Amino acid sequence: MNFTTFANNPSHFRFLVYGDSRTLRYERRILTERIMEYFRDSFNFTINTGDIVKNGTIQQRWNNYFMDTEIINAFKQGVYVEGNHEEGQFSLMKMYNNLPMPNTYDNRYYSLSYGKIGFIILNSNKYTVGDDNQTEWLNQTLLRLSQANAFNFAFLHHPLLHRTRSYI
Repeated sequence: MNFTTFANNPSHFRFLVYGDSRTLRYERRILTERIMEYFRDSFNFTINTGDIVKNGTIQQRWNNYFMDTEIINAFKQGVYVEGNHEEGQFSLMKMYNNLPMPNTYDNRYYSLSYGKIGFIILNSNKYTVGDDNQTEWLNQTLLRLSQANAFNFAFLHHPLLHRTRSYI
């Protein structure tokens, strides 16, 4: 197998976004097989919007995820958003032990730039409008990325607007 990492200064690229693959192992495996069958050379990396596994405190769930998605994870770099099923509110969460992430358990949001595109990864689990640390970080990151990039995308697990929860 060949594995592709991020290229330096790409002039154009595509990324594939998906999420909530946590529960149905057969369907998760079929999905990744179809992605690679139809889109293998059409994207540079993936963004998983969370709920990667059903319970992020159980290592076997992560082992199953990697077995089920080996065909895509062995070929393409991934960017990951924490979902509520990763169980981030517990110190037993294993997401940060299993995935290559630039953040930590204590600082569960991050950003990166690729080419002239900025990617902002937010933690929407238990986030409230008064979350000063993430809000301040987001304001500084938006200012920095808007000066450096042509476009910026933000990703979080939960929708921005929802009938029972709102972040704006």
